[in-house]
Amino acid sequence: MSKIYLISTVGISLLRACLQPDDRSKLFVIANLTEDDIEDRAKALVVGAVKTARERLQSADRSALKSLSAELNAILSYEEEFEEPPTFHHVLVVTDTFVGRQAADVLSGWLSGQGMSVEIWSIKDLRTARGEELRLALSGIVPDLVERIEGAEDDGWRVVFNLTGGFKGINGFLQTAAMLWASETVYLFEGSEELMHIPRIPVCVDAEGDMSEQFELFRELASGTGVPVETVRAAKIAGSLLFEVEGTATLSEWGRLIWKKALSEMSGRKLLASPHERIVYSDKFYRSVEGLPCDRMRLVNRAMERFAAFLNGEPAGRLNSLDFHPVKGGAKAPSTHQIDAWSDKDAKRIYLHEENGAWVVDELGDHQ
Repeated sequence: MSKIYLISTVGISLLRACLQPDDRSKLFVIANLTEDDIEDRAKALVVGAVKTARERLQSADRSALKSLSAELNAILSYEEEFEEPPTFHHVLVVTDTFVGRQAADVLSGWLSGQGMSVEIWSIKDLRTARGEELRLALSGIVPDLVERIEGAEDDGWRVVFNLTGGFKGINGFLQTAAMLWASETVYLFEGSEELMHIPRIPVCVDAEGDMSEQFELFRELASGTGVPVETVRAAKIAGSLLFEVEGTATLSEWGRLIWKKALSEMSGRKLLASPHERIVYSDKFYRSVEGLPCDRMRLVNRAMERFAAFLNGEPAGRLNSLDFHPVKGGAKAPSTHQIDAWSDKDAKRIYLHEENGAWVVDELGDHQ
């Protein structure tokens, strides 16, 4: 049975359909506001629409469900294309607004009630009213988005974007992301019954070009700490890849997207330079990864990137995903700790030890 990791952007079509015509325009007025910014009368309007939406979804047949929600219309139409229903995991992408979150909660509740696996991904500052906030939010979601996609694909899921709902500013960016990362995008035009499929475009990001030649500079820009504008201008990096604020530059939303794709390609070709000043690669480690297939080399580089993210102060969940723990009984001395490189096939571990405030990576070896 196939597994589909379906990422759907969520708009307000469901709640709008559950309001009287005279009230629908009021929903657009408050669509980009948080709960704290909405007056009680407007909030009551949304709460009433939510109640009506839940009731209608419970009693609706399949045809009525499609007419109620643009998101459900595409989801159900996509399901119907399979002779044998696949296993779905639904990710509902929603703005951190009161209306957006309420709409996602209703859809999530209905999907869960049908026995579906579903989660809501509410993204901070993902509002379309303020252009600068939107760009910063889109830039911020790239690492999480790519990690979700890569993790799902590693676990055997086929990643598909459903961009029928949501807001144009967000969907335009995610369509570009889907062309680089997803298996395909599905979209249903309003009033149409035919689902449109947009495949992943076979784009090759030039990993041997500027990003490879200026690898350390791009890695620093991606860290978000800021690089002097004079430095990036001297390096002749395209302005569309950058955010410039008060004399410093970081990668823009498009820069992060392209950097992540280039990094994925480069990481399959060789062991990349250490991603952190406190991570030191030993000669034995270099020898132990020689000749790895591209997919395994990519996993080694990804594990080290995640370990570096933890050292940079990101949540300890990073270590949980790597299964970081001590080596028992000194079997791999001088290594004292180990992390997962990969757990399928021949299951390899990365062995390391702490020395003078740094982590020395000793070797890639068999699971102990």
